[in-house]
Amino acid sequence: MKDVMAEFYDGPHATPPFSSDGPIYLGIKNMTEDGHLDFSDIRHISEDDYVTWTRRVEPLPGDVVFTYEASLHRYAIIPEGFRGALGRRVALLRPALMS
Repeated sequence: MKDVMAEFYDGPHATPPFSSDGPIYLGIKNMTEDGHLDFSDIRHISEDDYVTWTRRVEPLPGDVVFTYEASLHRYAIIPEGFRGALGRRVALLRPALMS
């Protein structure tokens, strides 16, 4: 694993207050069974909460996000232009070639 994975993080074990706009709060429902991100029904967090929720990790293009509870076996790759934070029960692998 150390040859392919540089970093591993899971999302905060809490839920921030939702906002009407702002960065995306990436949840399990945003990952499809076929490995894509679905932004048709998204939640947002405030800019202030974004700072707190990305203190440990800020998802970057090329990172692999996946679910580890509830709807298992869902994953996706963070695309260019994404700005958001990991939701509950979502984890992130940063490939070694990105470090």
